[in-house]
Amino acid sequence: MRRYLKPKFANIAARVKSAATACLVPLLGNISQHAAIERLPDEVLLKIFNFDRHTLSQDLPWEWHRLVHVCRRWRYIIFDSPRSLDLQLFCTYGTPVKDKLDCWPVLPIVMRYAGLSSLTLPEAAGDEDNIIAALQHPNRICTIQLAVTTPLLERLATLAQDPLPVLQHLELSTQTETGLILPSECFGGPSPHLRVLRLARIAFPALQRLLLSAEDLVSLKLEALPSSGYTSPEDLINCLPVMTRLETLHLHFNFRISRFIAGGNISAPQRRLALPSLEDFSFHGASEYLECLLSGIDAPVLKNIDIAFFNQATIFHTPQLLQFVCRTETQRCHDEAKVYCSRDDISITLTRQGAPHCMGLRVRCMSLDWQLSCMAEICDNLSLIISDVRDLHIDASSPLSGGQGDMDPVPLLNLFHPFGNVVRLFLTEKVAWHVKYALKQAIATDVLPNAKVIAAKQRALLVGITYCSPSNMWSRLDGPYDDVDRYQDLLITTYDYRPEDITVLKDHPDLPEDSQPTRVNMIRELKGLVSGAGPGDRFTFFYSGHTDQQPAIDDLDEEDGMDEVIITSDEQRIIDNELNAILVSIPVGCSLIAIFDASHSGTLLDLPHHHCNSVYVPWQSKGKRRTMTMQNINVRRQALDFTNSISQVLRSIETAVSTQPADSPSYQTPRAGTQIGGSLPTDPSELSSESQSRGTARPRERWLFPPQARRASPERRLVCDGWCKYNEVPHPNVSISACSDLQSAWEGPHGSLTTVLCNYLKTHNHPTYRALMSQINFQLHDNALALHEYTRHQRQKAARGEGSGFDGELDNFQEPVLSSLMRLNMDDTLQL
Repeated sequence: MRRYLKPKFANIAARVKSAATACLVPLLGNISQHAAIERLPDEVLLKIFNFDRHTLSQDLPWEWHRLVHVCRRWRYIIFDSPRSLDLQLFCTYGTPVKDKLDCWPVLPIVMRYAGLSSLTLPEAAGDEDNIIAALQHPNRICTIQLAVTTPLLERLATLAQDPLPVLQHLELSTQTETGLILPSECFGGPSPHLRVLRLARIAFPALQRLLLSAEDLVSLKLEALPSSGYTSPEDLINCLPVMTRLETLHLHFNFRISRFIAGGNISAPQRRLALPSLEDFSFHGASEYLECLLSGIDAPVLKNIDIAFFNQATIFHTPQLLQFVCRTETQRCHDEAKVYCSRDDISITLTRQGAPHCMGLRVRCMSLDWQLSCMAEICDNLSLIISDVRDLHIDASSPLSGGQGDMDPVPLLNLFHPFGNVVRLFLTEKVAWHVKYALKQAIATDVLPNAKVIAAKQRALLVGITYCSPSNMWSRLDGPYDDVDRYQDLLITTYDYRPEDITVLKDHPDLPEDSQPTRVNMIRELKGLVSGAGPGDRFTFFYSGHTDQQPAIDDLDEEDGMDEVIITSDEQRIIDNELNAILVSIPVGCSLIAIFDASHSGTLLDLPHHHCNSVYVPWQSKGKRRTMTMQNINVRRQALDFTNSISQVLRSIETAVSTQPADSPSYQTPRAGTQIGGSLPTDPSELSSESQSRGTARPRERWLFPPQARRASPERRLVCDGWCKYNEVPHPNVSISACSDLQSAWEGPHGSLTTVLCNYLKTHNHPTYRALMSQINFQLHDNALALHEYTRHQRQKAARGEGSGFDGELDNFQEPVLSSLMRLNMDDTLQL
């Protein structure tokens, strides 16, 4: 079957065939793979197709249309089970919609022309025509994600506004225009199966009519609504009785909404409604609006509260917020509070150790005195729930002021008054002097009377190795010194690290012996980095240089059976297990950020969660290392252990499917062991100094099918399969790697991970993990395309005798990896 598969079908077909082969080869012995697959009953193949469908990220479409081209039997099985396999026609930028709808069966339509965080794909010619063509089939559309423009709005107004009976996901946003208003009848028809609704920067006149028909709505996000999209709290509360399944409610206004409340146009509702499933509530706007809204709702199981108030001249008076929190059992008791001051706002986060519940409040204003005064008013209003706080953390993005005479201690003391039962006061170096000075000026003795002041630490270790020694067997790198200098400058200028808190190791010949990145020195400095770690401390470790892989001995945590290692300047090795033992075993409450600009570095810190932290990107890597490599290439220890009967094969597969929770599947897919290798040189000396791979890649034999069965180790099971649940105890230890374990990272004329990361963080100091990884993915993909073109151009010149050539990269890509000790909330912010 492999002989006639087209290249673009090979990846998904190989994945499914490997799973099918794993079912019967252990049972039937060393027979041909084609014969093994042919002996599988149709119902077994159907379950295997379902396995393959669930191995993909929820944001990625399942490419079933490629499977139907493998053989006639597969085509019949797939088309006979459209509901079981959830077959859909996926339409996005560049999709010829009319041709696609004509050549495929009548299936639900997914329209995805937006939805990539804050990034927008370039539109292809005719995309508006394709959008209109898809919308002319309203009875088939199940998902609509549109980046709306003025020309598109004009065309939408001409469409017949029919109901959307199978619509489940509606997302309308605009990236470049503001104040857009949808036509009054557009998308306003009954949508009884709608589960997700998101509007961003767009006014939707038919919103209330749509909400009244959305009985199955689970997520409602109204973000950055313009003044023309104003929805009163009374109208919103009137829609809530039908949304009994609502789990997420986001309501974000912009500053212009203030004129609606200036004249006292908001009145409290007459009755209060319960939202029994609401777990996530977010509000950005004026306090008066929030007070009216919260007086009309109850949320007994609410886990996360995020509130951002606009800067307002009036006093913050929030009695309804206090009553709402007191009515919410999961939010009554908090024992930890974190106050953070930035250039644009001040925030407080209330949590309880060991519980998954969180409450955050933020006030947008720039003056420090005004920030502290506003937050003091809010905390005073919430004193009933703040009185249980035992640990108080104070931090800031930059030092609070220049000296003793530059800051009035009264606002700080007013902020501390509600926290009378605090036992431990954690201070970072940016605020420690000023807070201690304010406490000394306190006349009253009831300001934090029992608090023990604990100063938090902020340290960094930066390592750059170029392997410049003439006797070194590893190829020389040109970029690590620049990478270290660039990252050090970022920490000092953007994140206010003190130079004396940053340790730098380079293999420069002019540096003393104890500053050389030898194995002994690196182990010593790694231990010193986290020595004496306590709650509130922040550490960052940066490495730029060569890495390698070696077979893992008795290490079942490695998905590919290989340990990742750092190559030190004295050609010694530091194994990922050693890094993990030193850096990750720090107390809860500390944070560690590790940056690895090196090859084979996806799990260099051995943090277990990385599949579940991935972000959606609209391409699949075109080279020999496919997207989601580690999930598609599983070693034999992950295969299922089947016994000698067809009935038990069927029962094993059926049990794996039927026992899986519908909301977060965790499949153990039966797959044969495969090895997929790259085409990079094995001798580091073959790599050009202009574009070096930061590591080596071994030549590996590429198998579509294994020659014989490989049985599973019964204790083997992946820690992270892509659908992990959030842990109740957050532990912000994360690593950002330039590529996955099987890939190489390249330095060249277009920059490396460090360049991309530092350039972005200089303008976005505290981005969300989702925005950061999206930006890195897009930029590294563009850099790889530019490197391919540059290499191709240089080789063409060499062929014409105009140069010596360029031994760079032609077809492989880098997939940056975000790993963590616990699954991350991708909407949390990076804190360096």
